[in-house]
Amino acid sequence: MMVLYFISRETDASVSVAFFREETSRGRFSVYEVGGKYAHVAILVRGKWLHVYPGRDVEWVEHLNGMGKESVVLTNESAEEPTEPEIVRQIPRRYDQSFNWDSNDRTYCAKLVGELLHIAPLPMSFSSDDWSGMKNLPRGESGLSPDDIFTVLLQRGYRRTNRCAEWLKRE
Repeated sequence: MMVLYFISRETDASVSVAFFREETSRGRFSVYEVGGKYAHVAILVRGKWLHVYPGRDVEWVEHLNGMGKESVVLTNESAEEPTEPEIVRQIPRRYDQSFNWDSNDRTYCAKLVGELLHIAPLPMSFSSDDWSGMKNLPRGESGLSPDDIFTVLLQRGYRRTNRCAEWLKRE
């Protein structure tokens, strides 16, 4: 059994979300959604980054080392952080390579952030060339991509932050 203790903070509420691009071995950026840019997304919760990545379970880390080549952080100073029960629900989950929105024990990066920020899922297409050759993808089923999250957060008033280098430093 995992027990988590959260420290109450007296600071102003805000939410920050990091988005990463992924460079292929051929030196080009992966495109997982037609017209999209981002391959990974994580959320800053109580001073640490919460995310899930292929080959890892949901994890809470100080820095997002090695998650992508380029990154941007969006912040909304007036948004409220996810609640403790919402966070605790995510911690035991494993990475879901099948991108199943309805799974209760597995998740993927955009689903994790989308659930914590109450972003409704959309039909997924998996139509970019980077998905070609992959079978059993849930085309047309509900889900989210990092690009979907980025678009919704901009609509909700999130803005790029200048603290990106500080939060995402590589050690």
